[in-house]
Amino acid sequence: MVRRLLWTAAIAALYAFFWNWYGGAGKPVSQAELADFFERVDANQSANLLENEADALAFRDRIRAMVADDDGREFYMVNLDQLAEGPDAEAADRRYAETVLPLLVRRGSFPVLVTTKSSNMLGDFGEEVDRVAIVRYRSLRDFLDMISHPDLVAGVPDKEASLAHNDVFVTRPLVSLAGVRSTVALMLVFVWLIGTWIINRFFSRPAR
Repeated sequence: MVRRLLWTAAIAALYAFFWNWYGGAGKPVSQAELADFFERVDANQSANLLENEADALAFRDRIRAMVADDDGREFYMVNLDQLAEGPDAEAADRRYAETVLPLLVRRGSFPVLVTTKSSNMLGDFGEEVDRVAIVRYRSLRDFLDMISHPDLVAGVPDKEASLAHNDVFVTRPLVSLAGVRSTVALMLVFVWLIGTWIINRFFSRPAR
C-alpha cells in the first residue's frame, strides 16, 4: 500500500513539474518589464548588433507592438530562412543551435518543427526559403528574457553568419491538435499503470 502511494505521488509530482515548466497561460508583459528589457538590451548591446540605427528603432517598435498585443499565453515564432552556403556557415549554424537550445528549454520553449524545403508547389514566395523553423515560446516574457540574455547576444554573429536572409513572424494558435499536456498525461498514466502492476506483482505478495 505504501509503495503504491509513493509511486502515485512521484508520478503526480512529475506531472506537476511538467505542467509548471510547460506553462503557457501567464500574465501579459507590463510596461515596467518592457522598460527593464530595453535597459538590458542597451547593456548587452543587443540592438546595436542590428545593421543600422533604423533597424534598431524598428526592432524597438516591433517589440512594443508585441507587448501591446500580448495576452500572456504561448505563441509560435515562424522562421523562414535562406541559408548561407559553405562549411563556415554550416559550422556557425551548429554553434548557434548549441547556444539557443538550452536557453529555450530553460524557459519552457522548444522547436516544434524544423524542416528543409524539397520543392515549390504554388507561388513564388518560397523560392528563396531553404528552411522553415517553428518555435514554441511559453510566453512573450520568456522570449524577451531570452533574446536579451548575454549568451544569446554573444551567439548572434553565428546566426548572422549562417543565414543569407531571415524572415520571422509571430503566430498564435487558433486550432491546435498537438495536445501536449494531454499526451504527457497519458504517457505518465501508462507508466503509472506499469509501475503499479510491478508493485502488485512483486512487492504485494502475502507472507507465507
